[in-house]
Amino acid sequence: MRNSPALTSRLLSPRREPDLDRLRHAVHGKTILVTGASFGLGEATARALAAAEAQVLLTGRTSDRLQEVAASVTAAGGRAVVY
Repeated sequence: MRNSPALTSRLLSPRREPDLDRLRHAVHGKTILVTGASFGLGEATARALAAAEAQVLLTGRTSDRLQEVAASVTAAGGRAVVY
């Protein structure tokens, strides 16, 4: 089976900017568990999902940092719960 040119192009050159409207449509009103949410990619993912109107459940190794991330998400209008 051969890959289509469009698929090959998307795999080799993925979008660099996230489409917030598309993400919002996919996650609006859903609850999503984010692991490793205290730092790095996990934190960025949690913030992006919260900005797209999902409720995020935050898990990670550093509880103090998770509390900070949750407070920041909440202050920005999102919904976050530390687990």
